[in-house]
Amino acid sequence: FTDIYNDSIPDYASKPNEEADFVPQHMLTNRGRESLTGEIFDSVVVNRGVLQHGKSNNAETSNADWHWDEPSGLLEVRLTWHLLNVSNPAKHYVLDNQPGTDQMEYAETDGFYMIAFITDKENNMVKRYPSNNYLHYLWDGWEEPSWTSRLKPLYDSLKFYFRTAENEIDLNGEISFPDRATLSVCPYYQDKQGAVSLSFLGSDHAHFTLALPILQKYRINASFGVVPRVVEDPAGQYAMDNAGRRKRFSTMVMDEIRQQGHHIALQTAEGEDAESEFFALKQMVNAPVRHIIGKAPLSGPLEKEIELMRHNMPGVQRYEGVKWENLYLAGTSQLALDSVLHANQKQWLIFNYDYLTENYVPHQGKSLFVKQDRLERQLRLARNHNFWLTSEWNVFRYLKQYEHTEINTVWHQDRIFVSLECSLDPDIYNHPLTIRFETYAPFVEVITGGDQYTLTNRDGGVYFDIVPGEEVILKQTW
Repeated sequence: FTDIYNDSIPDYASKPNEEADFVPQHMLTNRGRESLTGEIFDSVVVNRGVLQHGKSNNAETSNADWHWDEPSGLLEVRLTWHLLNVSNPAKHYVLDNQPGTDQMEYAETDGFYMIAFITDKENNMVKRYPSNNYLHYLWDGWEEPSWTSRLKPLYDSLKFYFRTAENEIDLNGEISFPDRATLSVCPYYQDKQGAVSLSFLGSDHAHFTLALPILQKYRINASFGVVPRVVEDPAGQYAMDNAGRRKRFSTMVMDEIRQQGHHIALQTAEGEDAESEFFALKQMVNAPVRHIIGKAPLSGPLEKEIELMRHNMPGVQRYEGVKWENLYLAGTSQLALDSVLHANQKQWLIFNYDYLTENYVPHQGKSLFVKQDRLERQLRLARNHNFWLTSEWNVFRYLKQYEHTEINTVWHQDRIFVSLECSLDPDIYNHPLTIRFETYAPFVEVITGGDQYTLTNRDGGVYFDIVPGEEVILKQTW
């Protein structure tokens, strides 16, 4: 079996076997691993060659591989193509992997050559058939496979269920929809369990080199706190805390961060001239600055343009009616973080990072550093808890829109016209909101301005996204 994590990649090909040694097929169904919380799990390997006994025409043993009929002396064996290393039976292709390549090669076979053996309990051969030759078998290839259909036992149960379903069809064949259909805005985007924002502070250059590849790998947007006074071209070194002098951002680094879809926030310290830093950052990014990390008096232009301000101290905070909790994860175990995520479903958490390091954690400012692999494990753990991972700015806008948005619907024949009305500034608060449409219909067709698609109802409803001010048309399909 293939185990790329332990450099075990066998050659999947038929080999000369004059001694007729049996070669079992082992499948790695679960590779050995260490979980995100530190638990160790052993590998699970299954022998695929163990054949199941029974009659294949009985529902209870429909997956049977072999059956011996003693009265007639007939042995029936049914083997899957994979057990015979057949990759494409229609073309007579079998696996013929060549060592040293990154592809899985195949070759056309002239058929199978078979021998049947009977052995005693000590595995000594009692009889061979044919006694001194081989049985040859080559099946007919095909372009279109032949097939037959049959009703499974579940058919009658499903037929009865659909006959008694609550939707009714009138004499003209038109479907009358039940009253259950309702629409609601989900508290978090894509109906996630909560939200986690990754926030990288201090304009440290290692955030660019170590965090960005991980964020790109998992397609996650994050927030970067920028201190304008330490941003230079080329990048300079500045000391901001007991971690000592560190390489900081350049404007080129900031441009790359923004081009990858991440959010830039103004980071200030107590006693600094927040207004001058604000104007400096606006000039650097050539775009509005809506978000401050740190303490700053909101007056003048800051009061007009800043939408979100948060302190960089740990703990629960609120701003404009939106609540979150700041967390610093240097030194936090995965097991402890797992407990935090369990306890904060339907909440917004902000993971703050002062400094990242690839391997070595310096003694100076040790409590401020998080290793790169630990960062990756932390965001994976949050993702596994079904949290929405995105920037602070995205979460803040979504939560404010959630509180200030109403759903408008117009029902016309078999279609529902849906729009959202938000009382906030549409140029700023324009994040898509996730809508849950509860319905009995098994399918819902969604029509937007430039797109059309069909959703399958699996749990009593479907989800779709809509930006306030836009319109979506829903059509229930039965």
